[in-house]
Formats: sequence, C-alpha cells, structure tokens
Amino acid sequence: MRFTILDCYTDEPAGLGVPPYIGTYPRYVYGAVKEAGDEVNYLTIDDLRGFLNGVKDKEKEIKTNIKVRNLSKKFSEISKILEKTNILIIVCGVHTPGKYLSALPGTTKEVIGLLSQIKDDFLTILSGPAAHYGSGLWGGRIARDVAKDFDYFDLVIPDIEFKIKELKENNFSEDVKVEMNYSGIRKKAILGAEIVKFHPCFPDFLIAEIETSRGCARKEGCSFCTEPLKYCTVERREVRDIIDEVKALASFGVKNFRLGKQSCFYIVADSILKYAYKNYEKIFENIISFYITKLSKIFIR
Repeated sequence: MRFTILDCYTDEPAGLGVPPYIGTYPRYVYGAVKEAGDEVNYLTIDDLRGFLNGVKDKEKEIKTNIKVRNLSKKFSEISKILEKTNILIIVCGVHTPGKYLSALPGTTKEVIGLLSQIKDDFLTILSGPAAHYGSGLWGGRIARDVAKDFDYFDLVIPDIEFKIKELKENNFSEDVKVEMNYSGIRKKAILGAEIVKFHPCFPDFLIAEIETSRGCARKEGCSFCTEPLKYCTVERREVRDIIDEVKALASFGVKNFRLGKQSCFYIVADSILKYAYKNYEKIFENIISFYITKLSKIFIR
C-alpha cells in the first residue's frame, strides 16, 4: 500500500508547522506508516498548487509568490507519486492565523478545489488540527466547520498517527477508537524524522517543532487556545523520548529545533532541567561524541 502525506502546514497556539517550521503531524504520520511497513511520500500544498497551476521562474518574479515558494524535494516526481498513491493523508489546520511571509497554509476549502482537478483514484483522508475543530486563515472569524467537508473527503480522522495499523485492518472503512498516549508515539517520532529530507527548507533553514506535552493544566484555558478542547487530560512526554527524537532529526541533518509544542513550557522545562541535572555527565558525553563523529566525517571527505 502506498501512502502520500499532503502537508498543508499547521499553526496552533501550542505548535508551529508553517515553513520554515515542520510540524509534528506530518512527522508522526510518516513514522506511523513506516512502522506499518508501507511506502510513504511527502508533498506540500505548494507542490499541488504548482502542479495544477504552474510555477513561474522565481528569478524573474518581482514579488515572491508564497503560494508556490515551498516546493518539496519530490516536486519533480509529483505526477508519478499521485498516480501510484493509494491513500492520500491531508494534514491541515490553522487555529491561530497570522501574517505569513514565506508560506501560505492550505485550507480545507482550497484542498477540496485542487483535488477536484485530479483524476487519480486514491482514498482521501483529512487529518491534523482541521479534523478536530476546523480551520481558517483569518483571525476573528469562525473556523470552517469540518462537518462541511465530510462529503468531500472519504474520511475525516483526527490523530491518525495512532490509528494506521487498525485502519489497515478495517480496510480504511471508518474511523477507529484506540488508546492514544506518548508511549505509542515514541517509535513513530523517531521513524518519522526521515521526512525532513524532503521538506523545502531542508537542511539549513528548517526548524523542527518538538512536542513536549498535550492538554492544559489550567482550570480556565486561554480564550485563543484549542489545546484543552483537543485533549481533556494533561500528558507529558518522557524526557528520554524527546532527546531520542531530537537525535534522530539531527542525524538526518536538522540543525534548528523549537521546544514549542505544549501549552505551558515552564512546567515541562522544570522536568527537563531536573533530568539534565541528574544526567548531565551522560548527556554531555553523548553530545560531544555525536559532534566528534560528525566532524570526523567532514574532515575525512
């Protein structure tokens, strides 16, 4: 079975995924598909726009067209990729709209219009933040209700990264209920690090968003934040899992990281600092060993 992830870029109060960032959603989904033993490709919404509407010579443009500025490393193969795709997973959802200078996130409405121009026969699944509570590009307006999109996508599945195995078992006939916790995401996060190789900002300008917790401990959440709506309980990742994911991303060449995907960094930072204090010698040795290996490869060349 061949999967393709269409990254429409996500933006939430507790997580960034608009270039130059790469969010956690496409990475986790990529890792989940790899864990299931299937083929997976990565495309951006810019790839789809460029494929259907064309791409002008960037050097001749007076003003940068941010709609097609972020073409993935797979753009030249997009026709062949779409032709061979069995399952198209659309990662979409903007919950904190802003002024984007180098990219334009795709909305469900736009994706529906673009996909209607493609004749390839694949199953379409909407996931990401949009599958929870809709999406919108403009602040102060009501987000597009995902209920309006049910007729245009074959399935709408929140948290699909936890469900690939079970969905394969029911032949992607309907959504499934599974246990969702960080113990189930560890391997997926590490396997999903490979996806960065295909991101348009890789390697020098890419920033990997790192998740440290889910949910919110506040009795009354912030008015602009969707985190308490998505997860009714608070769960924090094991520090060891965070470190191993960062090491996996670094092994592929990622240089920039943001510990940003959580509702309260100070609570998480406290546990990270305690871990670092107890294990500082081991952490220091690992960092030195990692960069010595990197440098030795450079000098050998």
